Amino acid sequence: MPPATRGQERARRPLSRLLECARLLAAALTVSSATGAQMGVDADLVQRATVGPPAATAPTHASAVSRTRRAAFEFPAAMHVLWRARVTGPITLEPVVDDKGRIVLLHERGTLSMLSDGGTTSWSLRLGDATPGVSPALLSDGTVAIYNFDDRLLRIDVAGRLVAATHLGLKGKPAALLPLESGGAALAVGDDLVRVDHRGEVVARASAEHTIAELLSSRGSVIAVDNQGEVYRFHGTGVLSPEGSFGRGVAAVALAGKSLLAVSGGQHLVSFDLDTQMARTIHSAAASKTLQPWLALGPKTVYVAASDGTLRGLSYSGRDRLRLVLGDSDPSRPGAALLPAATTPALADSGSRVMLASAGSETIIIEADGSHHRIPSSACLSPMSLTPMPRQRVLLVCRNGEVLALAAARSSATEPATPSQAPPMQTPPPPATSPQAPPAQTAPILPPAP
Repeated sequence: MPPATRGQERARRPLSRLLECARLLAAALTVSSATGAQMGVDADLVQRATVGPPAATAPTHASAVSRTRRAAFEFPAAMHVLWRARVTGPITLEPVVDDKGRIVLLHERGTLSMLSDGGTTSWSLRLGDATPGVSPALLSDGTVAIYNFDDRLLRIDVAGRLVAATHLGLKGKPAALLPLESGGAALAVGDDLVRVDHRGEVVARASAEHTIAELLSSRGSVIAVDNQGEVYRFHGTGVLSPEGSFGRGVAAVALAGKSLLAVSGGQHLVSFDLDTQMARTIHSAAASKTLQPWLALGPKTVYVAASDGTLRGLSYSGRDRLRLVLGDSDPSRPGAALLPAATTPALADSGSRVMLASAGSETIIIEADGSHHRIPSSACLSPMSLTPMPRQRVLLVCRNGEVLALAAARSSATEPATPSQAPPMQTPPPPATSPQAPPAQTAPILPPAP
């Protein structure tokens, strides 16, 4: 072969190899596209999911996925009622609040409403003829998740539009709906647990021996506690691994670091270490008294109330830090009426204060030394919950449909509030006139499940 021909041949070899690689790549892409089409997946579709903690001051009931009932800020020195609003009652479930101050609450036996941070109704959506059995949850992408009474998990956007509805195949009373940093949620209904992804599709299922009492999030994993005090870790694979036991039935559970705190057996405050799986009692009520079924966890103090109206503040090791009797000398109104067991009227701040919404009395802020002062005109006949809002505000929700926003008083920056050792006012002030809100945008009732 002449030298020129041999040079042309050598030049064509890399080109041939390149063309062969291109042909093989095209064939592989063709097979991949065909396989995707057979599976019903568009190979050109890019799916996006928002993950991470929800952008909210209270994305779930009890203010946080740890169920601490704690605000991420210190309460102002003096507070007042910023605005009042009213929805059709009753309200029997705690609301959730996003980082814009928008309030989502269930009321009137099956109505879901959003209020703006100024208290006006943005929209209302009728879910059916019965109220869901568990509070809503705000997910990572800002949508609201609701487990409806007809066994559908609904996802609704901030405009009040139904995004998705998923049948879960569950029966029983729901206990908790927990938003997850993966963008989905975990749900407990009876003794069944499910995890759903960001689209609402079920990705894991498990069953416990007893009815689940609470779901919490710890270090990215889901902790489940049943009503007999058994503690489990619910993995994303569907495995439910036992972690130990409180030793008694529980009525309220919260998480502080690696320790679970629970009101157990009606009379005991018990701490459970998730690492050592050991439980120990750090406080017990007197034989003739019981502990009410709620906890509020400050940075250094656990707040718990007894049936006689006594508020106790305990260190996490069980040492007494605060003891305050909120009763009075009126025999017709015992101190227990100030802290009704049927409500959850407590909220701790990031410092050393706790707020209590006493039935029929003005809301009070209690200092670390036991002194306390009132928030004027904040009386609520039947307090449902205290929920943190943006800008150091607190939302007070009453069972009769009244909603109040508590904020820093104008003079609080220059004139600190004067604490009082007197008990809260027993006669509520005349109700303030609610501002006129624009008419709500009411969406039609959601279609029932087939």
